[in-house]
Amino acid sequence: MVDVTLKPRLTGSEARHRLALWEGQKENNGMERNKKKEKNIMKKLHITTSIILMLILLPTLATTIFTVEAYDYNYGYASNLYSTNWLSFTNGTMNSSEVTWTAFIQIADLFEDAGYTWLWIEPYQTYLPTGPAYGEVQYWGSPTPDEVYDQIDDNIEEHSDFSTALYVGHGGPYGFYGYTDYPNDPNTIPDLISYAGIESQLSSSPTFQFAFNWVCFGGNDAPDGAPSAWNPMWWSDPSEYPYTWIGFDTASPWIIDYLNVGNTMKNWLVFFYYNALNSNSIMTSLDYASQYCNFDDFAETPLDQGTYHMYWPWGEEWYSGQMHIEGNVTATYLPTDFWIGGPLG
Repeated sequence: MVDVTLKPRLTGSEARHRLALWEGQKENNGMERNKKKEKNIMKKLHITTSIILMLILLPTLATTIFTVEAYDYNYGYASNLYSTNWLSFTNGTMNSSEVTWTAFIQIADLFEDAGYTWLWIEPYQTYLPTGPAYGEVQYWGSPTPDEVYDQIDDNIEEHSDFSTALYVGHGGPYGFYGYTDYPNDPNTIPDLISYAGIESQLSSSPTFQFAFNWVCFGGNDAPDGAPSAWNPMWWSDPSEYPYTWIGFDTASPWIIDYLNVGNTMKNWLVFFYYNALNSNSIMTSLDYASQYCNFDDFAETPLDQGTYHMYWPWGEEWYSGQMHIEGNVTATYLPTDFWIGGPLG
C-alpha cells in the first residue's frame, strides 16, 4: 500500500546541499550477499511482538520506534542495486565505478528510511512498527548471472508484494554484465545476465513493478527485451499490474557525465529516487528530479530530448542516445509502508 502522506519537497539548493553532505558519508559496506533465507520470519515477528507488548506496558517508552538495518529480513518490499566491475571510466577527478558506488549507498539509504513495516497487534487493535518497509535493500558491486537469477527467485518467494531493481553499467539489447576477471579488457566480454533469463523467471509473477536499467540499448527492441523482461505479466493486462520500466535507446550516458552545469547524471538519479520514495509517481519524480537540476521538467532535459553525448574511450568515439520509458508512468509508485495482518494487511 502506498503511503499518501505528503512530505516536504526540497528546493534545488537544499537538494544539492543534502547531496553534498551525503558525498562525505561513504560507508565501508560489504558487497557480499546476505544469506538469511533460512531465518523464520514468524519467529522474528513473535520476538518483536513480545518486545512491543512489553513497551506498551511502559508509558514512557510506548512511543519508541524500533527499526532494524535492512539487508534481507524475508518480509516487506525489496530493492536490489546492481553494477559491474567491467570497464570503469575516469574523467578528470571522477571515476564511474566510485561514483556509482556512492550513488548506491545514498539510494540504499533512501530505501531503508522510506517507511515501516507495521504489525497488527490483535489484543490492542492497533499497528506498531517492527522494521523497515523495504525488508531487503542490497547493493551488488558485480554479481554473476546466477547471483542475479537467484536473487530474483528470492524476491518472488519472499518479497512478492513489490520488488524493484536498478542496474548501472554496461549491456546491450540482450542483457547486461556483472562480474569479470578481466575488468580492464574491452575485448573479453563478461557472462551475460540475459533479459530472456529474467523473463523466464518472472513469466507468472508481477513481483517487479519498477525496473531502471541504466545501460545501452535496453529499450531499442521494446516491448521485447528489457522492458518486458522485468514484468512480462504487465503486457497481458496493463490495467491490473501497475508497472514502469526506464532505460535507454542506443547509448546510455556515463553516470559521471554532466546533465548540465553543476549537476551530474548521478545527482539527477539520486534526486529521482528521493522523490519517488516521498509518495510521488514515477512521472512526477522524473519532473521533480529535473527541477532540482534547474530544468522546468523532465521533458526539457537532454535525457528526454536525446541531446546528450557520451564518450567511449576504448574506441575513442562519441555516441548519443535517449532515455526510454515504458509502462504506467503516472500510476506507478514506490510503496513506503508495509502492513502485516489487520485491516490493511
